Amino acid sequence: MEEFNSRELKNLYKPLPGSHKGQNGKLLLIGGSHLFHAASLWSLKVASRIVDIVFYSSVPENNRIIEKEKEEFRDGIIVPRENLKIH
Repeated sequence: MEEFNSRELKNLYKPLPGSHKGQNGKLLLIGGSHLFHAASLWSLKVASRIVDIVFYSSVPENNRIIEKEKEEFRDGIIVPRENLKIH
């Protein structure tokens, strides 16, 4: 796996302080399972600080965890898996 150097990290996009919803993108995060949930929850927390709106879909237990921790899930929407339309 290739490592990032400091110049590459400095060039990563950072949302502008005065930006508003819709200017910094949307993301659909599908992850987790009945046995494994931590990685999808961590991904959700990181993504919610980078993009404006994160749609999160997991198994019902994970969706309930996120619903309880809504203050950590900034500007996100929980989408039950049965409501996903995958083509």
